[in-house]
Amino acid sequence: MLQHAFEELGAHRVIGLSCASDTMTNKEYTKLQMRKEAVFQKAFTYRVNKYNKPLWWDICLFAILRDEWVQLIC
Repeated sequence: MLQHAFEELGAHRVIGLSCASDTMTNKEYTKLQMRKEAVFQKAFTYRVNKYNKPLWWDICLFAILRDEWVQLIC
């Protein structure tokens, strides 16, 4: 997917977002040599608890630049 984004679509930067508690996805981003650039605290909610208070998720942002990708594949 990264190869397609950089080589076919001409992307300069590719980002990925995941829930901070989703350790499997975060490990995959790390295996792809994407770096964690930010953690957005209480960035997303879609449910409420039994007291009708929102359940918040922290979101991680990972990214890789085309230059970094080229160095990895060479």
